[in-house]
Amino acid sequence: MQSQIFGVEEPLVTKKVIMEALNITDGTLNYWSRMFPDFPLVRLPGSNRYRRTEVEAWIASHPKRVGHNKRGLVQKKNEVQPDTI
Repeated sequence: MQSQIFGVEEPLVTKKVIMEALNITDGTLNYWSRMFPDFPLVRLPGSNRYRRTEVEAWIASHPKRVGHNKRGLVQKKNEVQPDTI
């Protein structure tokens, strides 16, 4: 599956970028990539790369498996959402 943004293929990003963007841990990302054959990643020699929109879509399609909240967002444990204040 190739993701495109405004007709341009979305760039591949590193594990660190995905972890920071989605507020997930290294362990979570490793678990998903090992345990779920449909998890979207590109295997390159020495490392994996990801497309953020593909990972976000995968999370949205696996709500019970990955444990994200009802809004489809993975939260940090200490993060306060604006609508809860």
